[in-house]
Amino acid sequence: PHGALLAAETSTRRVRCASLNLAGFTGLDARTALGRTLDEVLGAEHCAALFARPLTPSHPELIKPWFASLRGEDGAERRVECYP
Repeated sequence: PHGALLAAETSTRRVRCASLNLAGFTGLDARTALGRTLDEVLGAEHCAALFARPLTPSHPELIKPWFASLRGEDGAERRVECYP
């Protein structure tokens, strides 16, 4: 796999869906991430960057990612590409 899925409710920012390989990117397994806030899973700084972006792109074909560095369960840093 080249990434992990993490989906949250916009209003609460609570994780509702996470892929089984999430721990390799964040250090938290999917079951642990469920119900937690995105701040708890990704960190407040990364969430601030995410929610500073419009969640509805002005041009759908131009959805642009933001990049974050997260530590996986093995402690290694991974640079990830994130989409709102």
